[in-house]
Amino acid sequence: TATAEEAFILRKSGITKPILVLGYVFPYTYEQMIREDIRFTVFREDMLMQIEEEAKKQQKTAFVHVKVDTGMSRIGISPDENGREYIQRVITSKWIKLEGIFTHFAKADYAEKADANMQFQIFSNFCREMENTFDIQIPLKHCANSAAALEMPNTHMDLVRIGISTYGLW
Repeated sequence: TATAEEAFILRKSGITKPILVLGYVFPYTYEQMIREDIRFTVFREDMLMQIEEEAKKQQKTAFVHVKVDTGMSRIGISPDENGREYIQRVITSKWIKLEGIFTHFAKADYAEKADANMQFQIFSNFCREMENTFDIQIPLKHCANSAAALEMPNTHMDLVRIGISTYGLW
């Protein structure tokens, strides 16, 4: 989903499968998200601290997907030393579980795929480096949005995120 509120509606409607909120969520949603096992997108230290505090309070694990900024320039950690430190912070938390890592293509819907391919390389290299550096296996790696799911099969990784194509749009 795009927001915590959308995720809450799905839970209230009886959806029990994992739900990931792909955007920023406000701290007032953390308690309910953890209680209802809704996955967080994380990319800021203050988020980690507050989510960890709430998870500890509930004695429950908070599942997170780290967003990596490879060129969209909205949200995300940088694929550099600062990003490595952030990943280390996530994986050493007692109350936070790294379930996934992802990026979002800025131009996968363009006819020319050079930018999207470059983003994919940056993301793939960063994921590989994190797994090797910290001797971990990140369960879910994902980057393919609707356009990439349709035209860039090499980017499918562990899952794809079909958005606008669900409605038959490009």
